[in-house]
Amino acid sequence: MKFHLLLLISLSFQVVLGQSKYKDSVVVREVTDADALNPVLATSAVTSSILRNVFQSLCATDPNTLKTVPVLATNTPKISEDGLSFEYEIRKEAVWDNGTPITGNDFAFTLKVIKNPKVNAAHLRPNYLFVEDVIVDANNPKKFTVKTNEKYMLAEFMLNVLNIMPQYNYDPYNFMKDITIPQLNKEDESATNDNLIKFAENFNSDKFKKLPANISGSGAYIVKSWTYGDRIVLERKENWWADALENENVYFQAYPKSIIHKVVKNVTTAIAMFKLNQIDVLYDLPVKEYLALKSSMDANTVDFSTPNKFSYNYVGFNLKPGEDRKPFFTDKKVRKAMAHLFDVNKMIDKVMQGFATRISNAALVEKTEEYDKSIAFVEFAPEKAAKLLDEAGWKDTNKDGIRDKNINGERVDLEFDLAISAGNADYRKVGYMFSEVARTVGVVVHVLEQDQTVNIKSRKEHTFDMFLGGWVEEPAPTNLYQIFHSSNWANGGYNFVGFDNPKADEILTKINKELDKTKRTQLNYEFQKILAEELPYVLLWQPKACIVVHKRFNNIKTSVTFASNPGFNPANFQPK
Repeated sequence: MKFHLLLLISLSFQVVLGQSKYKDSVVVREVTDADALNPVLATSAVTSSILRNVFQSLCATDPNTLKTVPVLATNTPKISEDGLSFEYEIRKEAVWDNGTPITGNDFAFTLKVIKNPKVNAAHLRPNYLFVEDVIVDANNPKKFTVKTNEKYMLAEFMLNVLNIMPQYNYDPYNFMKDITIPQLNKEDESATNDNLIKFAENFNSDKFKKLPANISGSGAYIVKSWTYGDRIVLERKENWWADALENENVYFQAYPKSIIHKVVKNVTTAIAMFKLNQIDVLYDLPVKEYLALKSSMDANTVDFSTPNKFSYNYVGFNLKPGEDRKPFFTDKKVRKAMAHLFDVNKMIDKVMQGFATRISNAALVEKTEEYDKSIAFVEFAPEKAAKLLDEAGWKDTNKDGIRDKNINGERVDLEFDLAISAGNADYRKVGYMFSEVARTVGVVVHVLEQDQTVNIKSRKEHTFDMFLGGWVEEPAPTNLYQIFHSSNWANGGYNFVGFDNPKADEILTKINKELDKTKRTQLNYEFQKILAEELPYVLLWQPKACIVVHKRFNNIKTSVTFASNPGFNPANFQPK
């Protein structure tokens, strides 16, 4: 069977063993496809890592020094003493693909797109509520000032990293031209504006979401093609505006003629293709497969690295189930019982092979201003889980081996789905380990493997029971408001689980406005204690990235801070 698999791969790609088909390309294996080729509409980490070579921001974090470096901007912003004003200037040489200059008007336009209530950007809008207006210099449109309506701990970071979109391309009918940011901040005035609605209908459509010909940014690459479910091909621009800035920082280093993001869901197939030189980069490998590759391949021909990941894994409960879901987890005792059924230490040892650090907070251990070390791990204790379920009224009344409970006159079995992303072997193992333990206390768990786009859609629409997921962080204070404040549950926000706690909401609001690091740390610790008590998540671990790259490139560098995920930028690799 293995021989036939390798033969089929070889024939389909028409390569000779040991000879790469893509001489001037970097081929990166992706487990799943992008969800949109649009930085405003996209929600997945995979899409973000692809689009970072198509679009650019004002500034970014240098992965080597961890300092903020200017990209489109000439320098980091000049910030007013009160922290409410940020002045930028865009590089004089920065131009769009049609040769027109990139200006503050494009920055303002991008913010207006996000603030348009009819645009599918509910996941981004909370990040920019603090922006009151953008004032573009009348004499030099490359200079502009961002005015904010309140102090916000992430204001500078969020302004720095916004992927700027060309107004001429994404609003060809000028629907947004005469609409101001202050107007958009008043939802009662903007929600029924005909031009906003017309713009959103056009912008949300496949035209600007999936069709490569309409995707345009200032980065070194264009989207040449997208064969959905197979590959996205990025092609290097000729005479890119930033070619002369190569030595300034890594964000101007773009060497391959093309970058091919190849979707291969099955890890065994992906590894076989890597060995045949049909794939150059594998990342987020399951630890077992990574170690097997490391022991079987020549270190002189393959680069192996395991940088820490700025991310963590967790299991989320549906706290606000719709009519299609049973209210399994609205009771805190049931959530705590489920947490007692996760043998996290064993999972780290057996599944992650030790390539992970256990966490008890919804934060990274490196972020001491957010991570409260005094919060204890939830003990693995099936007997305590059984007792809690008894107290919550879940008992095996009909003696069939499955706990049940009368809900609104109906006997409901404690039987539910744990949704995971298809193709992730580690997630699968975690799911089945949990399922096996749960069965010993009368709970039936079905591990539901879904394509990642379907999986994410179900989270946003709250059509799940439990899911195993992860959050990717940035080298900045974590915006816990976005994933736990009750206002971010509806309309596709990131509070997938529906966590709704007035005290937590109050603290999260204070955190966002607190610029004093010491005070913010205390608030974060207060919030983490509430999470530990309410348990909307079962917190698992912070993993390491398992990355392998063929050494047919120079300048192979991996770092946790390369847009945080996936730990590298293929544009920086130099084909030999």
